[in-house]
Amino acid sequence: MTRSIIQFIVCATALLLPAGAAWAQSRIVATVPFDFQVPGGHLPAGTYEITAGTSSNAHLAIFRNTDTSGTNAIALANPFTSGPGQSDQPHLLFQCPEQSCYLTQMWTGTPGEGLQFLHKSSDRGLARVTILAKKR
Repeated sequence: MTRSIIQFIVCATALLLPAGAAWAQSRIVATVPFDFQVPGGHLPAGTYEITAGTSSNAHLAIFRNTDTSGTNAIALANPFTSGPGQSDQPHLLFQCPEQSCYLTQMWTGTPGEGLQFLHKSSDRGLARVTILAKKR
């Protein structure tokens, strides 16, 4: 387990190093009232400061639980652009099939730009939940 964590950190760092000064980031804060999944981990309910970073070769979201400084995760994401009518309000979009919730999209408040997280889950019993956030 420890070896897997170290390998993941090394890979994430390797992705970020070539980007240098080209690293652009947005930060939002959201309170999620339920446990949820992101690619790379399971996170408990709480208030999260989420930093979305984009460079020429990596799209990452870094989750830091502000309630308990010990719950953190890094998730790879795909850039996602919105169509007409998409809110510019920062928010998180979850899909909740049966008893689990998965973060599927993050909108930082920059018009038309977001991140999409891919999960292996079925759409059976699907509920969509949107959590509004504040831009930091």
